[in-house]
Amino acid sequence: MNLAVLALKLAFPLIPLMPPDVGARAHYQLSHDRNRTTPLVQDAALDVTIVEVADEKVILSIDYFYKLMTGDITPGGEIVSIPIEAFAPGNLDKLRNGEVLVTPEATFVYSGIETITINGLRYVTDVLRATNVKSPLPGLTELTGKVYLSDSIPVLGVVRVDVAGLYNRLRVKASVDYMRLEEYE
Repeated sequence: MNLAVLALKLAFPLIPLMPPDVGARAHYQLSHDRNRTTPLVQDAALDVTIVEVADEKVILSIDYFYKLMTGDITPGGEIVSIPIEAFAPGNLDKLRNGEVLVTPEATFVYSGIETITINGLRYVTDVLRATNVKSPLPGLTELTGKVYLSDSIPVLGVVRVDVAGLYNRLRVKASVDYMRLEEYE
């Protein structure tokens, strides 16, 4: 698992903004902006696809790779299950009204609305801050995150995710941005 996958896993319990649609895909690329990603992470990408919608859950497939400054390239994949109730309407409104969401992955608090630009496209997003983030790697501690959501993005409604923490006492950051399918196919 890498920081990019962790970034999207933070978004899973955040109540996607649209109904699940089998076959829907979203592609994410690592931001190379050094204000958002430290040099330790050289490149990363991930694809998220809804593969099944059952009575109680939505099954996602996540395929990814990442390259560290050591030159190591690591591909991988995961299957993740999201409870169907996460797609219920009104869940984001609860966060907007001050409710705190505590999940096994992190604690989320609504932070407001921000307009961000990715590849020349502007998105008006709801922003959630994540604290108490569960670490997927030994030596990776003090993780925090910021998730940007928009109802115009397929699968999870995630436009951007920023994750920061300490890796063996070295400050690290990684950020992934949504890319429209036609931008990378």
